[in-house]
Amino acid sequence: MIKRYEIVGFRLERELWGFYHAVFADLNSSTPLSQSLDRVMFHVWMSDPRAIKLVARINRKVVGFSVVSSVIEHDPLLSRPYFERHYPGVAVWQFPVIAIAREYRALLSQSLLEAMANEIPENAIATYFYSKDANPGMGRLVGIALARRGILSHEIGCMACVLLSRRS
Repeated sequence: MIKRYEIVGFRLERELWGFYHAVFADLNSSTPLSQSLDRVMFHVWMSDPRAIKLVARINRKVVGFSVVSSVIEHDPLLSRPYFERHYPGVAVWQFPVIAIAREYRALLSQSLLEAMANEIPENAIATYFYSKDANPGMGRLVGIALARRGILSHEIGCMACVLLSRRS
């Protein structure tokens, strides 16, 4: 049900953009801070083979989509000096995209988040952002979903920026 891509062609990128944009349209109109990438940044992530794209389909229709990447330079919100100071020598991964169609969230959340976690090396950390105002349950949902994989979740900033790390 979930397929992994390193490279996506123009056609798939266009399909993913349509899905992604639709999933976040209502959310972006209800919060002052954008909850999604713009088209240019979306293309940057899609065109970089170091960014792993995970696509969930049901009946050939995209119903879930995420990006997992170790390319910290692609996200201007992440502070390289912060991670170098607080996590020296540790690879920093990120989840810049987590999008699931509302009607499939109960079905897909666990499996998509676990597929994302499987991409993170044992000795790395990962981050993602979400709006606590627009989606207050997101941090708890991710924390619960990944706890079975031995991954802990800690908010380290407030938009919120959440840090994921494996239990010691």
